[in-house]
Amino acid sequence: EGLPGRITGRGTCVASPHLTVQLPTLVSFTEEMRRRGIEAGSIVLAFDKIPCPVDTARRLGCEPGQEIVFIKRVRTGNGTPLVYSDHFLAPFLRLEHDQLGSSLYETIERQFGIQIREAVHTIRAGLANPDESRHLQIEEKAAAPRFESPSYTADGQPLLWETVSANATLYDLSVRLTQR
Repeated sequence: EGLPGRITGRGTCVASPHLTVQLPTLVSFTEEMRRRGIEAGSIVLAFDKIPCPVDTARRLGCEPGQEIVFIKRVRTGNGTPLVYSDHFLAPFLRLEHDQLGSSLYETIERQFGIQIREAVHTIRAGLANPDESRHLQIEEKAAAPRFESPSYTADGQPLLWETVSANATLYDLSVRLTQR
């Protein structure tokens, strides 16, 4: 059931129930939505070829300044903004804007025949900056969990570096822990 909440520019409304993502399963945002019967959407805010920043080059295993594809977008579920993402693609992934589908994972597999087999999510607490708050429709400095994630091929080759901020009022993570 929905809960009362506040959305910037909209006032008080009934918020959608939390989307709880089960970790440690690696699936794309689009696939996660599909499994739940939610329509995944994407608002592309930027799609550019840029010189690779130094910190990103280290993560992608390439040279600083080497040309890479950078994508900034907002991912939605049934039209509601859920996550704000920056994606940096490895230099050999020469993706063009018109090739980008809803799922970046599926696009990489379709266009290049490469499957993303592993990712490491580092999750930190964070507060929404002005850009995130505007695009996620939350208050500035509202809770916005942050994810940093390199993704790899089966043989460990870096494919993608992502930084993601989520709307904490609608997005939860759940991790099953077992004792050895």
